[in-house]
Amino acid sequence: MTGRRALPDVTRRDWLRTTGGVAGSLLVAGDVSGRKTAGRSVPAVRNDDQQDFVWLNGSLRTTDRLRDNVLAFADRHDLAVVLVKTNVNVPDVVDAVRPHVEAAAERGVDVWLNTGILNQLTAEEFVTDDDGRERHLDRLRSVAELYRDRVDGGRIVLWQEAPVSGRWAEGGKWTAESVANLREHGPAVFAAQREAIRDVAPDIDVGIFVHFPYVVDSKTPETYANLLSSLRDRDALPDFAFVDFYRGWYEKDAGAEPANDAIRSLIENAREGVDGREVFYMGQAHTINPNHTPSRTAMRQDLWTALDADADGVGWYSRNQYKRTRTGFDPYVPNEGDAEEFGDRPDVSTFTVARDRYQYAWSGTHPTRQGYDPRERFDLWVHTDAVGFHDHSVSLRSTDGDWTFLADIGGYADGEYRFDDGPHVSILRGLDRERFLGDTLDLRIESRGETTLRGVYVRPCDPDTFVSEREATEIVPDRGFGTFGQFCLGHSTGRATLADGDTTRVAVSVDRRRPSVPLDALVYPDALDVRSALRRAERDAEFRPLDRFDLWIEGADLSALDAVSLEDRDALDASVAVARTDAAAVCYGVPRSLLDGGTLPTADAAGGASVGALYAMPYGGIGAFTTPDRAGDLIAADRDAVETFSLAYARR
Repeated sequence: MTGRRALPDVTRRDWLRTTGGVAGSLLVAGDVSGRKTAGRSVPAVRNDDQQDFVWLNGSLRTTDRLRDNVLAFADRHDLAVVLVKTNVNVPDVVDAVRPHVEAAAERGVDVWLNTGILNQLTAEEFVTDDDGRERHLDRLRSVAELYRDRVDGGRIVLWQEAPVSGRWAEGGKWTAESVANLREHGPAVFAAQREAIRDVAPDIDVGIFVHFPYVVDSKTPETYANLLSSLRDRDALPDFAFVDFYRGWYEKDAGAEPANDAIRSLIENAREGVDGREVFYMGQAHTINPNHTPSRTAMRQDLWTALDADADGVGWYSRNQYKRTRTGFDPYVPNEGDAEEFGDRPDVSTFTVARDRYQYAWSGTHPTRQGYDPRERFDLWVHTDAVGFHDHSVSLRSTDGDWTFLADIGGYADGEYRFDDGPHVSILRGLDRERFLGDTLDLRIESRGETTLRGVYVRPCDPDTFVSEREATEIVPDRGFGTFGQFCLGHSTGRATLADGDTTRVAVSVDRRRPSVPLDALVYPDALDVRSALRRAERDAEFRPLDRFDLWIEGADLSALDAVSLEDRDALDASVAVARTDAAAVCYGVPRSLLDGGTLPTADAAGGASVGALYAMPYGGIGAFTTPDRAGDLIAADRDAVETFSLAYARR
């Protein structure tokens, strides 16, 4: 016995203000509730002038070795680096900025500068204290001059999540008074800072960075709108806007679609405020303060929604703090250790603590960029015994004979990855074939610790089948080279001792004509047909991930499942592919048009199968693939979380 009741019409603001994100409920076959969704599309091709970026702050900036690793990462993926030196109110600010700008310039990396936070003056004092204001502006001019002399054009991002950061009010706390001062004094502060930069560096773009609650629809977007209106009146409109949003704040309570709507409104409102100029968006690959860690699907939805809103560049925050994972739906590579393990270590950040998760976020971002072709890239797997953290520096010789530092490999500053935890595979992803890959790959390892090099593997770049370094460590030795070799362009498995202070050279013969073989057969041996269908679908320019969902089905004897009717259409026939086990099934890439009524009725299926529950989950795609076994485990482990993160659900 089933019945249905239509969901009420709700606005985006209503959605985001609704506790838990459930705007209405249904009664179908027992206990059913759902959320109405609308299909959205993602641009098939991004503009050629869009620029993605990495965030370089805290210990990543102040620790030279970490900084050099970030610059190398940016270099090999053609990313800008946002150099964060927010406080200009120190006498040696130019000396503090110079080595980092020069290091980026030497590497050939575009560098942006984030600065201009009010660390000594309150906003009111900035307006009323002429001497204090001029000291601040003089130092800002000095930094801008240094930056001007070492970059061609460039960007300066003023503020950082204003009014959270800086002394917008006495005491420097984020309070109602600081928000009031942002509204009252923010236009004068930004206009004066922008003019000071223009005085010495007229060709540098100057942007603004306001905290998301004052931009996004669900909070107080009038704060940002009024601020930008006042700047427009002063003829001091920013050249671009910079925004960040960590979707876990909404998603963990309200679900995926309210989080997507927040991202969309954030970017659209930011762009409207700067009269259609560029907007750069930074998303969540880190564990946020309530100890929430995002899943792979969450990161994909984050990316796709930002692109859907036409963000002009995307980045992922690298947090310089460790937070243990306590919440999150199917978090990818969770932080499981206690913070006390790390003490005051400067090398703890998302870039090091959750390296796989951070690289996973980028593995989906890179292929969305104009001109990025995985066939023109390759991955380098370096297999060693136990290694310390960043004990070994890897460089490659380019085809023109120059040596290029790629990364320090080995170990994780993480409770999940011990330093002496047995064999380890370090993966350097997305390397340029034309730059590094001739008939031979020349590799150099400079060591500051001791271990044994077991092998070096040259793999086709395969963003669709991302494996963590832990998974790679299980794949290589367990499969043996006889199996793993067919997935490589070349290899060297001769053992070598990597000794402290020594430099080791390895030459790997490469067959560049060898076809790219996905890792699917090793990682998803029971889902090859399904993943092939998804791969074909996603390569179609008309395929829009945000117009799709994955239908998780819980029941009995589902290997005999023949049909599931949604809105008078068979979800199995409408999906891109279907995978079944006895206890669970997944229909991948179902059109969201089947949810137009906002209902998801349960139904028995022909062939002896019995359906107990249906969950319309955000589309994860081939890069965030969930097998039926995994879906069944997640439902059994935390049904409430599955319901929260679903677009709609129905259960008996």
